[in-house]
Amino acid sequence: MSWQQQIEVRQAALEPVVNRALAAVRAAVVERRPALREAFFYGAIGIDPKHLAVWYILATDSDIAAATRTGLAKELERRTREALRTEGYPDLAIDQLHVGLASDEAIHRAGGFRAYFA
Repeated sequence: MSWQQQIEVRQAALEPVVNRALAAVRAAVVERRPALREAFFYGAIGIDPKHLAVWYILATDSDIAAATRTGLAKELERRTREALRTEGYPDLAIDQLHVGLASDEAIHRAGGFRAYFA
């Protein structure tokens, strides 16, 4: 198997792990406010699992401030890392990956998803 195929196989194996972890986090905070609008991830995790970036999207900039003030932001980060560990994501990468918050307002001001997450 070529190195490219090995990367693709690792990527394909890790993506469902991340999807399950994000679903668990979203279910755990479904009643929390401000409400999450979306959760997604990207990254070259087939090359190295530390290249995972997880983003939780809230509606407004003030929702981001409220999430920070109420502890939801830290809870999302903690729960994400715990859920990834539970689902079997490579342990050495869990403390290195990115967990962030963004608002629909900030994404639209930047010119959309591609511009904001570039």
